[in-house]
Amino acid sequence: TTEEAIVLYLISRTGFRIGSDTDTLAAQKAFGATTLLGKHVIIKGADISFSFIGKKGVQIDKTISDPILARLLGKRKKKDDSPIFQVNDGQVRRYLDTITPGNNKFSPKDLRTHLATALALEEIEKWDIPTTKTGFTKLRKHVAQLVATELGNTPAIALKSYIDPQVFTKWEKSLAKQGIKLKKSMYQQDRMVDLYKRMTEFFETIHFDYFPSNWNELRNYYDDPLYDDE
Repeated sequence: TTEEAIVLYLISRTGFRIGSDTDTLAAQKAFGATTLLGKHVIIKGADISFSFIGKKGVQIDKTISDPILARLLGKRKKKDDSPIFQVNDGQVRRYLDTITPGNNKFSPKDLRTHLATALALEEIEKWDIPTTKTGFTKLRKHVAQLVATELGNTPAIALKSYIDPQVFTKWEKSLAKQGIKLKKSMYQQDRMVDLYKRMTEFFETIHFDYFPSNWNELRNYYDDPLYDDE
């Protein structure tokens, strides 16, 4: 349904965890994309501010500008204690499974990984190629910290599970030409390698058909002049 698609779009734009109704018996209830309440979302025009407790009690505060999402969430935001969405994580996972081509299916976490890698690539382009091993390590930590802040986790987790290690290849090759050897990263994971590329191709191929073509609500928003002005 449309709800599952909007949740996935929300995750792709914010990097939020999918959320779950399962009671983890934690001291503080954690929220995610599917479990957001009205009080967690403030909408002003195209700007959307989120504030809620995430996994492991981490406070999540984020503001993005997206007129499509602002309108879609605005239509669903009712009372402060009412859920924004009427779907759960299982329904969203099953939906993503049905629209993922081939046998190598994507998961909601992969959307977070795609966003993390995109952020890392964007940040890396702002810096000159490091010329020392120390410089490389320092800049990689900087990139990891930036991504971790966006995802609500730690730099170590960002490197281990979210940032495609290939984003640092240009830096590594440059150092190798100078005879500077780096230890093989402990964060190399087959699952992450080429995931960013695959998901980017997926998004480009289906464009907003990521939400099926008969879902006129989303397609009409995409064609709205307000969106073009962003």
